[in-house]
Amino acid sequence: MPELWTDRELDQAIADQPAGPALSPAARAKAAAAMEAAFTAELTPSPRRTRLVAAAAVVAAVAGGLFAVQAIDGDAPAASADASLALAASNTLGTPDAPLAEGQYRYLARQAWDMSFATTATDKPLAVLIHSARETWVPADRAEEWLRRDTTHGWTWMVGDEALARAEGDNGLLGSLRRTSADQRGACGDFPDDNGELGGTPDDGKPCAERRGSWDSPAPAFLDALPRDPAALYSDLIAEADGVPATALYLATGVLASPDATPPLRAAVYEALTRLPGLETTDNAANLDGRVGTALGVAHSALRYEIIIDPGTGLLIGDRTVLLDPDADPYYAGLAEGTPIGFSSVTIAVAPDQGAVP
Repeated sequence: MPELWTDRELDQAIADQPAGPALSPAARAKAAAAMEAAFTAELTPSPRRTRLVAAAAVVAAVAGGLFAVQAIDGDAPAASADASLALAASNTLGTPDAPLAEGQYRYLARQAWDMSFATTATDKPLAVLIHSARETWVPADRAEEWLRRDTTHGWTWMVGDEALARAEGDNGLLGSLRRTSADQRGACGDFPDDNGELGGTPDDGKPCAERRGSWDSPAPAFLDALPRDPAALYSDLIAEADGVPATALYLATGVLASPDATPPLRAAVYEALTRLPGLETTDNAANLDGRVGTALGVAHSALRYEIIIDPGTGLLIGDRTVLLDPDADPYYAGLAEGTPIGFSSVTIAVAPDQGAVP
């Protein structure tokens, strides 16, 4: 029989893993395949509460060490989506948001790794994960000045490499990969480089206090108007998503990631999502900041969109997009089934001053 490790032994082994260099495409594909196998394999129950390392313990460095998958408990199968959401709904009620004192700002940070694709002059595929961050400082009075900081930190090759791109051309891919950082300021979140009327659709030109926002960018008035009854809330959500479950899950993240969403509203969103067709749970996923959470996802076409929730607090801590069918589009050429092609982490905190990182 394969050797069995206790939880403590395996946790220590995971903690001891070095970050390591960026993986080659072949190694990355192998790691992604192992990760997918760990998520989907049927594990033989053990009489002891242990983790079966040979069958399920995977510590995969995907995209240069950016994403870690922790071991799945050998005799603790993935909880149902309903059970995961019920736990999140219960625990978020006990996680109140910190109030803002005078002079403080609500701090929102989204770290993202998004794939960009191109082909060489001889049609060889190229793909990179671009690491960017958007930090926003929101004052207690939304009509006052906000600060938004957009930063491009770098990129990691997923398919091909820089030598191939320079030898055969890259259709402008490398030219777009620059490390940049830019600050913008604007009252009520109206930033100079944003297109369209002040406020954006559906609030074009409205005063700050009258803006509602939308599912993916909600203002307090929008959140206040949402029903707290889970059935009614789900009805509104799925209608906005035109009946597409993956779109509904994506739209729900706009509310769950809002610093203005109250714990009762977050709980109602989780309860509403129990009605979402095809929603599945994957245990022991990790978001980009290394915070471990529960991933809940819906498949749509060639992809599975997932949100990641901290089960202890019920807070959204990130999302990811996983490739299910590499043959569905030339965009995915060179990638293995099960490869995560996009990740993000979400942080909400209180900053002592504008521009200060908590």
